[in-house]
Amino acid sequence: MSYALDTLWHDRQRYAPGVLAVGFSALLIAMQSGLLLGLFSITSIPVDCTDADLWIGSPEVLSVDTGRPIPDNYILHALNMPEVQSAELYMQGFAYWNRPDGGFVLCMVIGSRLGDGSLGLIDALTPELRARLTEPGSVVIDESELGNLGVKGIDDFAEINLRRVRVVGLVKGKKSLAAPYIFCSIETARQNLRME
Repeated sequence: MSYALDTLWHDRQRYAPGVLAVGFSALLIAMQSGLLLGLFSITSIPVDCTDADLWIGSPEVLSVDTGRPIPDNYILHALNMPEVQSAELYMQGFAYWNRPDGGFVLCMVIGSRLGDGSLGLIDALTPELRARLTEPGSVVIDESELGNLGVKGIDDFAEINLRRVRVVGLVKGKKSLAAPYIFCSIETARQNLRME
């Protein structure tokens, strides 16, 4: 064993580049894995921050944020299963946020029921914010998205798909990677996503 170590130590200049290359590739794999897991955690914020255990989506949906509307009778079908205790409507879809300065930003509108124990309600929506969201056309955004959305804060107005909305609250830690999350009631989401 000592002879092999002596040989490796004597020829260390030959083996050092290979060892460094393998070590660097392991570091790159670890970084890529971290980026992938981070991307998954950001993309799944609307799902991970709720109390729902099972989500029903449109057929062949590839990602949480690319689903299509499903018929309302899916909820009734789910409620008829003995394992299901409760089910409710949840709306999510892309829309255009028209900034007050004339520009626009692609955003993700997320509508859920606002009552206590609602399955699709994100954990950051306090009872006070939920009460504010009962007002038609009211939305809550992540405070880090204020500049991107062109608003200064609470009580500012903008438009989603040419329908006027008012920012009634801010949350922290719900920033999206691509399109800012806009949290609202089912009714406001239905109007802004044009699913009336």
